[in-house]
Amino acid sequence: MNIHTKHEILKIIQNVKNIHINLHVLNNNEYINSLTQCQEYAVNIGNIIENSDCNDKNIVPLLENYCEVLYELSLINPASERIYKIKLIDDCFLYLSFIDLICNFV
Repeated sequence: MNIHTKHEILKIIQNVKNIHINLHVLNNNEYINSLTQCQEYAVNIGNIIENSDCNDKNIVPLLENYCEVLYELSLINPASERIYKIKLIDDCFLYLSFIDLICNFV
């Protein structure tokens, strides 16, 4: 993975992490819009990888799992099921951290 691609992906990951940090304080519409934005960022990362010289395709399954967790989060009322929501947000951070690590070592 070239340095430009790596920086582009890492910048997106940082933006997504910032969105996740604020998920717990958003109203329902903002919450759903933020999850949608995260999904779009994940698709962008996938497109960047697909169009790059990246030989490490391990990121794509992580993105798929991340998007599944986003979907699960979208089904939760942000005002309820707090513990489960926190667990899912933690899962999102875990996937993002794995992607971050892969980008830094490729």
